Amino acid sequence: SPYLCEFDRLRQDRINLLKKASWRFKNVDAINNFYKTHPKTLEFCKFMALKEVNNYAEWQAWTVFDIPKKEYYEWQFIEYEFFIQWAEIKNYANKKGVKIIGDIPIYVDADSADVWANPTEFQLDKNNKPKLVAGVPPDYFCSDGQLWGNPVYDYEYLEKTNFEFWIKRVKHALSIYDYVRIDHFRGLDRYYEIAPTAITAKEGEWIDVPSHKLFSALHKSIDKSRIIAEDLGIIDDGVRELLKATEYPGMKVLCFAFNGESDNLYLPQNIEENSICYTGTHDNDTLIGFISSLNDWDMNNLVNGVKDSAEKLGVEFNSQDISETIIELGFSCKAKTFILPFSDLLKKGTEYRINLPGVVREENWAV
Repeated sequence: SPYLCEFDRLRQDRINLLKKASWRFKNVDAINNFYKTHPKTLEFCKFMALKEVNNYAEWQAWTVFDIPKKEYYEWQFIEYEFFIQWAEIKNYANKKGVKIIGDIPIYVDADSADVWANPTEFQLDKNNKPKLVAGVPPDYFCSDGQLWGNPVYDYEYLEKTNFEFWIKRVKHALSIYDYVRIDHFRGLDRYYEIAPTAITAKEGEWIDVPSHKLFSALHKSIDKSRIIAEDLGIIDDGVRELLKATEYPGMKVLCFAFNGESDNLYLPQNIEENSICYTGTHDNDTLIGFISSLNDWDMNNLVNGVKDSAEKLGVEFNSQDISETIIELGFSCKAKTFILPFSDLLKKGTEYRINLPGVVREENWAV
């Protein structure tokens, strides 16, 4: 596809060029000073150096454990350059009045620097393999649920450490972004765990998180006004109460709004001020793609719902371009922020969809 980023080729060619550049770099003191304030990034450099000398095997299968100096330095240079360049981009954006929202995934991969450096924070067996894995039960996006396969946290241990792992993780994210969106916020009230041998996510169990203790500890170390909660999916009273207690703004998605139900919380006239409104997220089709996919029944609900919302909010109803009216409704609702993806601003179709949840495909995150 002409729309896809060539990640595989970039991964192969770019890393080799950066390694070559590392040995021509003269200001080694700058690298050393950088890592005095970026210890979490240093963990990643050690992990990647060891992964390289272990032929990129999963860390649970490594046989070499001494950190190789050559590869370690090369990865230090690569990460140093990345963060220096990222800081320049962020500063430029901020000077132009642009704020950057970063995503913090609730889970990490089993074969990651996070798990390798902090194995006690996760529920692992004696071979450092996950005892249980994360996912979500069947929902709007996927009839089999989503079997993510990530190791789940050991909250009993985390509580003993006053949630130090989570605090460091969020503080690191806040150091490189203006705002941080906590992915799958509902999983910090209760999370869904599944046997690692399961084929689908249909059979799992909901487990309570000591959420109020977690956020009490976290808020002593961070500015909570810079946090956004991704409160989508299966939402119950526990999640709603946690969102209210943290005072984080939740997410309202207009693609979910017009289903014919007047009490739908995503309807523009029902959206509360402490919210972030989106036409759609990375998990949705583009707005044009979404509208094009509707059957007659759903299209009728959409048209009537958009027309009703437009009347309530004083927005002109454009019968020739429903997407234009939906976008205007996003700008007109009470939400403190409205986010309009470029794909919707430019009126692009399904071919520009970023991600299809629960399905592994080449186009995911490569468009």
